[in-house]
Amino acid sequence: MKLRNIGRPDTDPNYRYKMPVLTVKNEGRGNGVRTVFPNLVDVAKALKVDPKYVLKYFGIELGAHSEVKNDRYLVTGTVTAKQMNDILDKFIAQFIICPNCRDPEIRWEVGSNTFEVDCAACGYHAPLKVQHKLYDFILKNPPGGAKPKGGQKKAKKGRKDESKEEGEDAVLEVKQKELEVDDEWSVDTSEEAQRQRRLEEFAERKVSDKSAPVDMKEKATPTTMLRAFIKEKQRDVRDVLAELRRIQLARSLDETQKIRLLLEALCETPKEAAATIEKNARLLAQFTQDSLSQKAFLAAFEEFVITQQNFMPYVPHMLQAFYNAEPQVLDEDAILMWADSSISLVGGKEREKQAKLVRQKAEPFVEWLKNAEEEEEDD
Repeated sequence: MKLRNIGRPDTDPNYRYKMPVLTVKNEGRGNGVRTVFPNLVDVAKALKVDPKYVLKYFGIELGAHSEVKNDRYLVTGTVTAKQMNDILDKFIAQFIICPNCRDPEIRWEVGSNTFEVDCAACGYHAPLKVQHKLYDFILKNPPGGAKPKGGQKKAKKGRKDESKEEGEDAVLEVKQKELEVDDEWSVDTSEEAQRQRRLEEFAERKVSDKSAPVDMKEKATPTTMLRAFIKEKQRDVRDVLAELRRIQLARSLDETQKIRLLLEALCETPKEAAATIEKNARLLAQFTQDSLSQKAFLAAFEEFVITQQNFMPYVPHMLQAFYNAEPQVLDEDAILMWADSSISLVGGKEREKQAKLVRQKAEPFVEWLKNAEEEEEDD
């Protein structure tokens, strides 16, 4: 099965978010010509979304009729594989990619006339700002198959119109049953499942009013959760590591995202970042035991600064704190190797520009390290 990157150029073979390349098959002739998508279910599963939404998006973009017939997903008319993969990329950019961190980690939270997204990677939580007919379709047909409570009330237009609406609802319900897939489609995306998951995350501990968000169900993010946990009382390193691991599993974070989450939770303000790093050196050093782990830590640090732009001027101070901390978090070789390494092109020109800016901000401390190394060699 040929794979491609989700929402990113395919130039980086090591990018962790993959999906199958969408395949198309043209059938029929004359007025009966149609295009079938044999692996749409696999593609939708990789995107963690119900395939009916992807198919509906295709139909809207093509101005064609879309339907599921005998477990086959199809649209009327003939289209090419390139055309459909380009349309799929538009769907991913509008409905799958996080507007903040650009990772495909958002989960939909659809309620009565509300459509919000929650990012498992960076904690971004806000209404989805998309103007598309699919947006309205999702509001009327939310994940999980249940109609949102308290839906929009329409003005009465007589018994005939009401009967027509009821008939359309009945047709939608029939189609909903025809489009049923594995339970995982609704478990990860429904509003009730999201609410339950968050309640479970807080079930075993109470957070003080000062450190906890006002409305945990709506404003809790991985960052605020971990920060509240650390602030609640004096925490042992093992306790913080265990909590961080729990959040990682609950949110399906990779190692880079986990380290970035820890930095976000610890470093609240740029001016206090260096002092915070030295204060938490024992905790941070758990993630930098060898050269490979230090390389991964620096990659996470770079992502942290890119997503938290107000820390950009303090990059040299933070690197110096990592270097001077006791125990040491980052050694000289790791920092110099990172400063001289090539910048990943994944994420486009804007991501490359921001990464270069981080390296430029680091130059004062990097130059100091190089000069200190030359002085030692002269001695």
